[in-house]
Amino acid sequence: MSIVATTMFTLNIIRGVYAANGDSPVMVVTLSIVSVLQLIAGITCYYEGYKAMFSHMAPYMRFMAAQIQRQQPPAAIMEFPSTL
Repeated sequence: MSIVATTMFTLNIIRGVYAANGDSPVMVVTLSIVSVLQLIAGITCYYEGYKAMFSHMAPYMRFMAAQIQRQQPPAAIMEFPSTL
């Protein structure tokens, strides 16, 4: 689900819930903006996690790619785990 679709879905749910309770439209808009910001923060959190994971994996992947280019088994990385 895209950010726009999620936002519209969230906004429709909020409209339904708060319209039934008699809250003002300003409250509905404020809550939908907060929902979008929380969604963007969650995406940023995932991005930082993936960035850290791939940064950690990069030297090992480079070693295995070099092994394949030399027509050697990439499993050789298991013999020297502390060299990278």
